[in-house]
Amino acid sequence: MADDIVEDDINCTSVICDGATCYIDMLTEDDFLHIFSFLCLVDRGRAAQVCKRWNRLMKDSTLWKTINLWDNSLQVAANDTSQGPPPQSTWSFARNEIQVLKFLETYVGLALRRIYLHTVNDDILNCLCSKCPDLQFMSFTSAFSLLSSKVPSDVDLSLLPTNVEEIVLSVQRGRKRGRKLARGARVGRFVIHPLPKLRCITMGDILFDFELFRRISCCENLRTLYLTNCYDITEDGFILLTTRVPEIEDIRLENCRYGYHTQSTSEITKELTGILQTICKKLTQLKKFFLVSYTKISYLPLNEFLGRLGNFQTLRCVGFHGVKGFTLTGFEDIIKSLVLLEELVMSQSEDVTDKFLQIIAKYLRHLRNLQVPVAGNITDTGIQYFTHHPCLNKVNFAFCRRVSGQAMYDTFLTLPKLQEVIMSSRSDKYLGVFVEKIRKDMPNVTIFEL
Repeated sequence: MADDIVEDDINCTSVICDGATCYIDMLTEDDFLHIFSFLCLVDRGRAAQVCKRWNRLMKDSTLWKTINLWDNSLQVAANDTSQGPPPQSTWSFARNEIQVLKFLETYVGLALRRIYLHTVNDDILNCLCSKCPDLQFMSFTSAFSLLSSKVPSDVDLSLLPTNVEEIVLSVQRGRKRGRKLARGARVGRFVIHPLPKLRCITMGDILFDFELFRRISCCENLRTLYLTNCYDITEDGFILLTTRVPEIEDIRLENCRYGYHTQSTSEITKELTGILQTICKKLTQLKKFFLVSYTKISYLPLNEFLGRLGNFQTLRCVGFHGVKGFTLTGFEDIIKSLVLLEELVMSQSEDVTDKFLQIIAKYLRHLRNLQVPVAGNITDTGIQYFTHHPCLNKVNFAFCRRVSGQAMYDTFLTLPKLQEVIMSSRSDKYLGVFVEKIRKDMPNVTIFEL
């Protein structure tokens, strides 16, 4: 047995090496770079110690266009940046980030385009600004100073490289989604200077007061604004921003607090209504708008808001979650004006009924994405209005308790372009039977079970 193993090893060696020639050395540099691109940061460091050639190749700038420091394996995505950061983050490498950035400034600073970090301080920003002038994307999650881990600290973002096109900032510290901070609680405050190429801003748990609106409004190329759990958002701030940058195309407001430290339902509703009216008046090139609210908001004039958005020929996506204000009166005329709409979200809304779905199915023939989860007043009849819809490829009827699995199955069979379905089959065993039927009869459809 041992002789067989030795003989196999000898045969294997003869295949790899023929005398003094090693076939590995016959690989081109492009081949090596392609292989190295799949290695994480730790493995690249080990590979760089194998020989001088590998050490030289490991410093090639094409390997260091994106560095991700979110997860504890320090995974680096060199070629494919479309996947974004890992779904979960850890804190175990916070103490090593300065060492990594020193390596970047020595070897790959000029090549770096995208970076994901879970902490930020002035030293890191200074390094990125001076050594990575072509940096285009920066993501800081749980962004607080390393010297102050208990509360978010003020961070001066005037040190950012001028070529940055997208910024993601968040100071959340394990709070559950939808839970508000107590009055007077410490939230992050950021100072930012005008960036000529900045196009997208995503912020979470930020004190988004009028001063920050004033600074961001100086970024004349801004096109996308996502705010999640932000505080002290006012109508005056939006008036300033939309007046200076009327070309904004995409806005998402998720569970934000509106007004100056206001807590009452009426004050929040009044401030939010003013913000919606400002968006309608100023942002004539708006393509996407999404409003999510987990707080208590009284009746909003959503019909009026949608009616004004109908005048925007560019609008393609609109969504509402957890808000009330839709009425059947005039709704048909409003939907007629939105015939080019491609994505519609009306989730967790008691206003949505079968009649609403009938109007939507009749006029929105370009609709590709329809999501109406947790709509308790929808029945099988409302689902069946979308039979043979020509463009619908993604649907979400999760937790619609009055809709049967048979009605969804029969409707899905008639949709020629259906690709993705979201169902609450995990909480409803009866729906699980139809999930298996959909998988069997519609193999090209991806099912997400909730």
